[in-house]
Amino acid sequence: LYLTISAGEGLRTPWIRKALPFFSPGDPFFSVDSSEFLGINCRFGMKGVIAAPHYDGKRNFIAMVRGRKRYVLLPPSECSRLDLYPRGHPSARHASLNWADAEKVGENSKLYHAQATEVVVSMGEILYLPSYWFHYIISQDASIQCNARSGDSLIGRNHITACGLYKDESSKSNLRGFNKRHEDGD
Repeated sequence: LYLTISAGEGLRTPWIRKALPFFSPGDPFFSVDSSEFLGINCRFGMKGVIAAPHYDGKRNFIAMVRGRKRYVLLPPSECSRLDLYPRGHPSARHASLNWADAEKVGENSKLYHAQATEVVVSMGEILYLPSYWFHYIISQDASIQCNARSGDSLIGRNHITACGLYKDESSKSNLRGFNKRHEDGD
């Protein structure tokens, strides 16, 4: 069983709004620019649920409300090693290889040599995931996780662009000055 409740759904559904008051509009929570705040999303899942390796284009704060999840994290610079679906594919931003298949992962020399780290996020802990960082998630227990994404970043985008996954629309970034100074400082 895996259930996702988005901030938009939370606002439209009275019982969710009442039971989970943090879905109500208010001051931005962990938000760089409140106009780019995408709301809070909560995921309820059982032990063993896996989220395919992927990246998100916004900064991500992930809070474990209950249970534990294992995150395998890779920086954007590892993009070329991950056999990602191409831009335009329905699963773009995601790896095409099933990382749960240890034999296939071991046979993939590019992925086998990718730089990665892992962390287990437990109840009461928060993980900050920068824009464009790849993450593969395995639920260790029945869990409740809520996350908030906001703020655009150019840091790491050059790697995603080189992999063919990002169409440069840099005029949309309101953080150009800060990010431009840090663009190559991955």
